[in-house]
Amino acid sequence: MKMDYFYFHVLVLWLNVLGIALLVGSVMFRWAVLNRGLRVIDPASPELERVQVTSNRDLKRWMAGSLILLVVVSAPDLILRAQMMSNKPLLEVASVLPLVLLKTHMGKVWLSRMAILCLFGVLWFFIKKSSPSGIQPLLLLATAGLCLTTSLSGHAADKGDFTVPVAADWLHVMAVSSWIGSLVPLRFLLPKIITLLDKKSHLKLEAEVVQRFSSFAVRCVSILMLSGVYNAWLHVRTFSNLMTTPYGVTLLFKLAFVAPMLGLGALGRYYVRPALQTLVGEPVRDSLIGRMANRIISLLGGKTGDEDYRMLQQGYGSGQIAMLHLKIFVALECLLAIVVLGLTALLTQTSPPDLSELTPPGNPSDMMRNMGM
Repeated sequence: MKMDYFYFHVLVLWLNVLGIALLVGSVMFRWAVLNRGLRVIDPASPELERVQVTSNRDLKRWMAGSLILLVVVSAPDLILRAQMMSNKPLLEVASVLPLVLLKTHMGKVWLSRMAILCLFGVLWFFIKKSSPSGIQPLLLLATAGLCLTTSLSGHAADKGDFTVPVAADWLHVMAVSSWIGSLVPLRFLLPKIITLLDKKSHLKLEAEVVQRFSSFAVRCVSILMLSGVYNAWLHVRTFSNLMTTPYGVTLLFKLAFVAPMLGLGALGRYYVRPALQTLVGEPVRDSLIGRMANRIISLLGGKTGDEDYRMLQQGYGSGQIAMLHLKIFVALECLLAIVVLGLTALLTQTSPPDLSELTPPGNPSDMMRNMGM
């Protein structure tokens, strides 16, 4: 692709991965976090219906906005990919679009994505206050298919569609999109719906939603770390390639922004979550990681190491302060996520280093030797 179009295509792909994250995140947050968190509210309470109406209305708006964004950016993405494949000027690409769509792997993946987006559009109309039992599985299936089209149009599919690299990349895209995309409703939806509840109920809902999101985020991060390590080894495989090639350097920049996101997530899990549990009278599970996190927070806050670390939770005094801290942490994560998604788009347009001179992957001892171990 000509450099004139390179950065424009990166911008298009950034908007594309942003739209996927928002769409997948809204579906996963509704299914894995919110719907289950609302069980702490009395089913007979009129407040529950107001919360359901408000949450479903906002989630539908985000889904609609994400779908529109994905449809809009799909056209320039197709045109730019066709230009890259045909090496024709943009004004002449229209003549080869039918051939690209019907005869190439990329065209078939693009058509599959359009079909999945149409399915999302149909399902969107059936999302009610309490969705029929058949809608949620279809939404989850559509999100899985949408993420798969991303993997099939990237570096992972270079050696075929039904391969371990494609499966690993699909898991990576699913985990990243679910985690990052769920941060948006956590930041903007949760503060809105708790205002519809009385003090006791909104504290219980805060604690339950934060607890469920924390567990959900841990699972997502575990999957993305495992799949990310595999993908990095598959495409880089040596420290020299990691430090000296454009692909490796871009990957390092991405990791540099992911690291503080993980730190902020840890603050939410080991600082805000126990505070909310304490406020509603729930037992706080003690753990080694929690004690270590409290030790670090205590030292950063100027407290002595001999003090009771649980004072960190008891010091809130009110749910408003806990919620304020949560909103700050999640807002910072969202800002970092925007950069991470941009670097992800750049990685898709950056060629991995040539590994032809290295031993094919599969032998751990060869891998360690290639990395200088």
